[in-house]
Amino acid sequence: MKLSEKIKKLRIKNKLTQEELASKLHVSRQTISKWEQEVTVPSLDILKELASIFNVELIELIDDKSTTTYVEDKVRNKNRVMFLLNIFVVIVSILSGLILFRGMDDIIPVHYDFLFNITRYGKKVEYLVIPGITIIFLSFSIYFYYGLSKRVEYKKASFGYQISMLVLQLVILFFTIYLGFRYTSNVRVIPTITGLTLTIIHIVMLLSHPKINKTRNVILGVRTNFTLTNEVAWKNVNAFSSYIGSITTLIAYILTLITFDDWNLYLILVVMISIIPTLIYHEVLRNKFSKSETDQSKII
Repeated sequence: MKLSEKIKKLRIKNKLTQEELASKLHVSRQTISKWEQEVTVPSLDILKELASIFNVELIELIDDKSTTTYVEDKVRNKNRVMFLLNIFVVIVSILSGLILFRGMDDIIPVHYDFLFNITRYGKKVEYLVIPGITIIFLSFSIYFYYGLSKRVEYKKASFGYQISMLVLQLVILFFTIYLGFRYTSNVRVIPTITGLTLTIIHIVMLLSHPKINKTRNVILGVRTNFTLTNEVAWKNVNAFSSYIGSITTLIAYILTLITFDDWNLYLILVVMISIIPTLIYHEVLRNKFSKSETDQSKII
């Protein structure tokens, strides 16, 4: 029996109207109707509440291959996004640290007491320990994603662990940038900001990939009338955009590390190489689909 049928059957068995069930779940009656008509599927948290209201085991409620797959995919996608965010923050920390490292004096403060008084000076290379710590936390994130998340009993817990690691990574990122600017006598603000901007572009591009961002009507991704109304177009255009954008921003970031000159040229390069080819590919694909539809109409 499908989930939609089970919800309706159990609702009637418990002598509940759609309005009454909706009230218990704090959702609209239309939402209940969509579940029962198999238009949408309840979230995992809602399924737990439904199981409690109907006084049945959760497994009895979702003992349907399609529903189980949907719930598992949702949990897996959340873990994947958090894992990727951890990787991105590590990249930002390390590359920002390297950019700031270039402008530092050879000798910098490396240790403070509880009152933030300098207690020891050392070589600037010791500063790289701070962004380097992110690699240690990344190893935990890798274990949570590839180890714990594969075990049924830890799938949901893995998401919480990934959030914890992300918070720690963001703290390290803050100190990497804060101390980096504080230790830098030859402050390179523009190149650093440029590097961070490139990283943000890189993150947006990767998160728009259809394997990560599976829903068409979302904020991220190439959102045109063509891609929002065509599943194949959505996947192909966003996959192309994410690959081109990622490669371009990575090259521009390396150029920023090598030289601080012409930083504005790198941003223009990213915009041109990541956007223009995507627009061209979008139009080629759109024309291809239009031609295919025209040919089919002639046959009919």
